[in-house]
Amino acid sequence: MGLTATQKILLGRIITGLMGLICLFFVLALIGILLRDNPADDKTSQVISFSFTLGIFYFPLRFGIRLFKQGKSEAAPLAEPIEPGREIRVDTALTPAQYFQLSLLLTYTNLMIVYFTFLGLFMLFVQVWQGKYEFLPIQTSMGLLALILPVTVYSQSRKNYKTNYYLHEVLRYEFNQDRIITTGQTFTNTISWASLHKVKESKNWFLLYTSNLTMLPIPKADFVSPEDLQDFKQIILSTEGLRKDIK
Repeated sequence: MGLTATQKILLGRIITGLMGLICLFFVLALIGILLRDNPADDKTSQVISFSFTLGIFYFPLRFGIRLFKQGKSEAAPLAEPIEPGREIRVDTALTPAQYFQLSLLLTYTNLMIVYFTFLGLFMLFVQVWQGKYEFLPIQTSMGLLALILPVTVYSQSRKNYKTNYYLHEVLRYEFNQDRIITTGQTFTNTISWASLHKVKESKNWFLLYTSNLTMLPIPKADFVSPEDLQDFKQIILSTEGLRKDIK
């Protein structure tokens, strides 16, 4: 967008505040519809309309939050590089349980999936609230899809894990201040930190995105020591120009 870090922070705050107030208004309106005791009201159609409208404003709200976080990240001073010659080695091989956990993480951090899951569960809740236990094409279908999504993710993750040898191949990652070396049983690859698309940290993972869709998943549990994990984060925080979401 060509904005400075300060401009991103300011614009992000404005968008987040404005969209947050609008979303709060629609949430309160939805609660009011549910609590209003008027048999003549068509609550179902009203809830659907308000929910979809809420979703329209939720997207710019998320954009504002991300813009603010990006500005904060860019404005933060860079950490000191790790000592010259320091190298961090991580050996990892994803288990089926880890791959399922990763698949769930990626699924439920997708904005569209989160929104439609919330909408489907909310519609199902309204249907039960109103005592309508018959099949309603839109509400019931969206609610059931939201409920079975984790099962679908589990089934697909098991299938992918069994058919993709790379997922359970033992990999060695070697990290230093400048580059990442990945060594498997059939390949070796070297990339620079500066060439990464972005880095994200979650509770159990570091996700090194080489593009918007492909990444290197690093389980935190596979670091040899807390010192290695801390130095790894220091490399990320000291790399200029790298998009990072580090906790």
